[in-house]
Amino acid sequence: MKYYLLLFFAFACIFILSDTSYSQQMEDVLYLKNGSIIRGIITEQTPNVSIKIKTKDGSIFAYKYEEIEKFAKEEIKGSLYTDEYKKLGADGFIAKKFYISPKAGYGDWGTVTYGLSFEYAISNYFGIGIDGAYTAWDDMAYSFGDYDTSSGYTNYTLKYDYSLIGLLAGFSYHFNPGEKFDPFLKAGFGYFLINSESKWSPKKPTGFTYTPKAEASGIGYGGQAGFNYFFAKGFSLSVTGGFPFYASGGVTFRF
Repeated sequence: MKYYLLLFFAFACIFILSDTSYSQQMEDVLYLKNGSIIRGIITEQTPNVSIKIKTKDGSIFAYKYEEIEKFAKEEIKGSLYTDEYKKLGADGFIAKKFYISPKAGYGDWGTVTYGLSFEYAISNYFGIGIDGAYTAWDDMAYSFGDYDTSSGYTNYTLKYDYSLIGLLAGFSYHFNPGEKFDPFLKAGFGYFLINSESKWSPKKPTGFTYTPKAEASGIGYGGQAGFNYFFAKGFSLSVTGGFPFYASGGVTFRF
């Protein structure tokens, strides 16, 4: 339980920090009477006298109030909320959208693994989300035969049944926002839980009173690399490699 709480806390921190970063995508804009527009950060202001502003290239300019038509704070051009970026990504990864991806692939011990991915686009390049995967397999431990006068000869087999759950919570970066081909990388906290239980077939032999069970878990870091290919608005093919899968494929739905 403590691992789930830790993952939840980390995921919540990522979301809060990411959401806070949006409110900072603003800049000061001076509209001069000669028609020029200066964008940057106001570093010094003397009321009714002058204003100093620092531009992106580090230059600092000073203007007298009589040269200024007006000044204001505006969203940075190309940021999450501008019209330019709102038009971006009709077919691809775009901001403020949810993405859900059912998947199937190849996992630990050569087994088929099933999973589900949830992601929220906090900008046109960055997302936060969580991936989950489940797989199960069995392994024969040993078998032997036994004979008794009541039932005759019986062949007993002991198998171990395993199940594995993996989770990955963290950030993603998308290289081609708004494009049909959407390669991405993911990194974050990883968690796994593995269970095993022994089973006798056709039944437990006489004299065996203990059937072992085991459970193990761990937490660390993990990552993925993959791509989406959007065939239409809100629908894509998804291919990924990395924790909690070795390799997987599926579809992605955008909401």
